[in-house]
Amino acid sequence: GQCPPEEPPLAPYLVDWEGFANGTNGFAFSNCWTTGSNTPNWQIEDGQTVSSFTGPATDNTTGTTAGKYLFLETSSGLTGAVNTLTSPDISLDNLGSLRELTFFYHMYGATMGTLTVDVFNGTSYDTVFTVSGQQHTSLTDPWSKATVSLAAYTGTVHFRFHGSRGTSYTGDMAIDDIFIAD
Repeated sequence: GQCPPEEPPLAPYLVDWEGFANGTNGFAFSNCWTTGSNTPNWQIEDGQTVSSFTGPATDNTTGTTAGKYLFLETSSGLTGAVNTLTSPDISLDNLGSLRELTFFYHMYGATMGTLTVDVFNGTSYDTVFTVSGQQHTSLTDPWSKATVSLAAYTGTVHFRFHGSRGTSYTGDMAIDDIFIAD
């Protein structure tokens, strides 16, 4: 497909990362999502990440080790380094006033950084979600759901997910099932 698409995709809009190969990063996402070129890097995985004591055991979508999710590979990079995952523009025109962004996140690891989500309001970015540090106590903990109202936004929006690296490799935060809908 062409990136950016000629017409922004219409919500309801789901990204579950199924169908991507492990290790795929933002320079190869056919769905027009992009990432920075620095480390740590957002990439596709199934099952556990290569690092011990961090990341989820399975994806959120299927709950199996075959299902795909996106995670921040923190085995390299400087403490505090941030990589940004940016969505393409998405049209909200088909949605009512109760529109929202939902996504699932998994943050298991002793040196977990911060996950922040911004929405572009047409002029600048509004921070709509942030969570820092370890949120889950094991690989097998269920994923957590985040819900953000998009009632203040109309027309076309895009999102940024910022992942920051803690002090070591045990900061593999993961996101899955990004959904924009009523």
